[in-house]
Amino acid sequence: MARGRPFEAGNKFGRGRPRGSRNKTTVLAQELLESHAEPVVRKALMMAIQGDTAAMKLCMDRILPVHREVPVKFGPLPTATAAEVSKAAEKVVQDVAAGKIPIAQGLAMSGLLEMRRRTVETESLDGRVRNLEERQ
Repeated sequence: MARGRPFEAGNKFGRGRPRGSRNKTTVLAQELLESHAEPVVRKALMMAIQGDTAAMKLCMDRILPVHREVPVKFGPLPTATAAEVSKAAEKVVQDVAAGKIPIAQGLAMSGLLEMRRRTVETESLDGRVRNLEERQ
């Protein structure tokens, strides 16, 4: 046997569990929790009223989904050149400053714009290097 290869090649028992399918225990636990969700919420609220906020948080985190920010529509942002990417980034900063979009979404959008700027820069440098190579 080669190092890092303790098993024979090929799986003789099929493809295994399909991607995204859940473990039987996880499915059973989820069904059990869902069937008792109402009394658990009532108990958590009673415990919270009595001052046990940790118990309430523990239960509520598992019963209620985590609130996610609502996506914000920016409209088309031109990003063909570095100057356009800069203008788009300025628009994102202004929208965050004006409270039109949440900071987290502004940061995410800025990250995407930075990736686009690097791509534009790389394409530009690649073209310039090819021109120099052709001249020589």
